[in-house]
Amino acid sequence: MKDGKQEYCFQIEKCDKPIIYVKNKGNIKTACLIDTGANTPVWVLGENYLRYRYPEAKKSEKKSILNGMGEKPVMDVPVWIIPKFILEDNVGNCLVYRDLYVCVIDSDKFSFDMIIPLTMINRMDFSFTYTKSASYALFKISTEKRGFYSRPVCAESNTNYLNKIQVFVQGELPRG
Repeated sequence: MKDGKQEYCFQIEKCDKPIIYVKNKGNIKTACLIDTGANTPVWVLGENYLRYRYPEAKKSEKKSILNGMGEKPVMDVPVWIIPKFILEDNVGNCLVYRDLYVCVIDSDKFSFDMIIPLTMINRMDFSFTYTKSASYALFKISTEKRGFYSRPVCAESNTNYLNKIQVFVQGELPRG
């Protein structure tokens, strides 16, 4: 703990992408790409594998349109809610996200399982530190908070379409 903040440290293997590995139910590691351009988390392994990894996840009535996943936008992407999503670092420290809205596609063209938008940690301190040998890097997050909630931000013209998520600390989530 530094300055009253808990530090979370994730090792990034030698790779051209910032991919961290987080543990989930059953101690299975999930490869997560930290993406500065994403607005929503995206699970890229399809609905069946999402249900396997997160059996408590529920499909919502919302849909999304994803850009940046290929040449054309991906239309009518289903949105699921993971009641408890945990980012667990290399030594067991956990950041918990409640009711995380996640867009779900089924694609085998990616070298990761999930996209985590930088907006999920935008009010925390974070840094990338590379070793001298450049064989791996460390992604560090530091925050006083441990529990977070997400809420959908929908298109003005159609409230069934998710534009992005916003992350709030417990007790801070606006009502209504």
